[in-house]
Amino acid sequence: VELVAGDTIVVAGLVNTTTSGSVVTVNTPSPVFDSVAAWNQSTGTLTMTVASGTRIAALTLITVHVSLHNPASSQQPLTPWISAHGSVTVAPMRMSGRILGASSLPAFTVAFALESSTVQTAPNLLTFTLVSNAPLDAAATITVSGITPTRTPDNPTLSITGP
Repeated sequence: VELVAGDTIVVAGLVNTTTSGSVVTVNTPSPVFDSVAAWNQSTGTLTMTVASGTRIAALTLITVHVSLHNPASSQQPLTPWISAHGSVTVAPMRMSGRILGASSLPAFTVAFALESSTVQTAPNLLTFTLVSNAPLDAAATITVSGITPTRTPDNPTLSITGP
């Protein structure tokens, strides 16, 4: 079906997310939708509106990126519903794919340690490379343990460098 400016695409069944507010940002490779979509957290419904001056021809592949926060605890992954409203009506139908299961706990997906020297009593620059599967707040504390024995005295404000 062809969609025109003002028509809406509704994705429903996105329940239990921790995304609050009434709008979310929509990103598409080509701007076919308004840049924000209506979001209803209590019903798990996302409503995207075809942008002014836009026509989306039938059989056009559309990719949309929307950032929602996963549930606070794991749940069975969801299969959302999609429908269209406006100049045409497309009845709700199940989408392919299962999402928003939140089955993983926060973890480091990469945790690598490297040293600059293996010479006894020589200075040794230690490099830790970390990648987290969850956001880390500015106040987050990361603890690296098991670095004993060393000749470096205990220091609660040991200098850290890097990006």
